[in-house]
Formats: sequence, C-alpha cells, structure tokens
Amino acid sequence: MENGKELYQNLTKTVISNAILEDVIGLYADHEIPESDREEFEEHCSDEEFRPVIYSAVLNVVIAITAALQAENEDSFGTVLSLLDFEEVNQVLQKMQLIMLVQMEEAVLADLATGTEDIFTKRATRIRRAIG
Repeated sequence: MENGKELYQNLTKTVISNAILEDVIGLYADHEIPESDREEFEEHCSDEEFRPVIYSAVLNVVIAITAALQAENEDSFGTVLSLLDFEEVNQVLQKMQLIMLVQMEEAVLADLATGTEDIFTKRATRIRRAIG
C-alpha cells in the first residue's frame, strides 16, 4: 500500500516530452490567443527562459491526474495535491493548466470502467480547485 508521499515521489519521476509541451502550449493558444498573435506567443513559450516554468506547470497537472487514478484513498490523494505547487503560477499558466486538465479529464473519463467515474470526477474537481 503506497502512501501519498511515496506516490508523489514516484510520480515526480515522470518525464514530459517536448511534444506534450508543444501540445499544451498550442491548446492554450487555440483557446486564449487571437490567431494573429499565436505564432509570436508560441515562440515566446519556446524560449529557454520560460520552458522550465511551463514544464513544471504541466508536470503538476500530469501528477495530479495520475494520482487521481492511482491513489488508494482520499488521504493519499490529498497528500499528493498538497505537495504540488499550484499557487506559484501566473494567470497564463493557471489557464494553461485548467485547459490541460479538461482535456485529460475527458480522455480519462472516456477510458474509465463503469462505476469508477464518480471517484475520479470528485478528485478532478479537487484538482480544479487547487489550480484556482
């Protein structure tokens, strides 16, 4: 039985590919940036200075969603959420995380076995509140 801290430590080993980062940036741009400004925004996000910040924001959502699926109980899940740093992001990253959360939530719900959706949906709501 894995506790929340162990689950968190294991999930922090997750590696986010550049392709995933590009997808998240593109999703955000599609939702929030006027088409005439998208290319400039995407170039700005690709800058070496901002990439680690975006990486960290994306990793937090991936860890939270994975924990929502893997945590054995609400205490373990709550521990993982409390260890994530959702409060230190600006509005752009926060919105990026929320858009990503919706996309991942829809994908997970489409694949979940019947009867397990309620627990996941409640946990996804907790993630949404943690993001802001």
